[in-house]
Amino acid sequence: MALVSAIAHYILLQALGVPYAPVLAVWVGLVSQFIPAIGTYLAGALPMLIAFTVDPWYALWVLVFVVAYQQFENYVLQPRLTARTVDIHPAVAFGSVIAGTALLGAAGALIAIPAVATLQAFLGAYVKRYDVTDDPRITGHRQSGRGVLPAQRVRQRGQNGP
Repeated sequence: MALVSAIAHYILLQALGVPYAPVLAVWVGLVSQFIPAIGTYLAGALPMLIAFTVDPWYALWVLVFVVAYQQFENYVLQPRLTARTVDIHPAVAFGSVIAGTALLGAAGALIAIPAVATLQAFLGAYVKRYDVTDDPRITGHRQSGRGVLPAQRVRQRGQNGP
């Protein structure tokens, strides 16, 4: 995620013509990922100040981009990337981050996905799972076409002739 952040910020800073764009992009990428919750905003302050020296409007563009990117990362990128690395569904990852934030704030957002992954691994290892089988009372007997669904009868007739 630091690499994605650095690349996105590099593209913006280079497009605006801000000096030291590669160094500033690496700065934003690293600091934004290693300081939870507010790291992106702290890291974005330095490029914003450098952009201000070029043109005050560029500083505003950097600020808008930093805020928009943070939202994109929180709601799109982080749940998908984290779900792949810990093998949980993206919706579960997103929901766990929302619940963790609601319960414990920024610390809850950080520990939500590992906690859910741990719970999922525990339940997968120690809770007995049952296979779902067909119930003959619902599917009926499979003799001479009784209990066969209409779509299956059509397929059987097509294979056996009219």
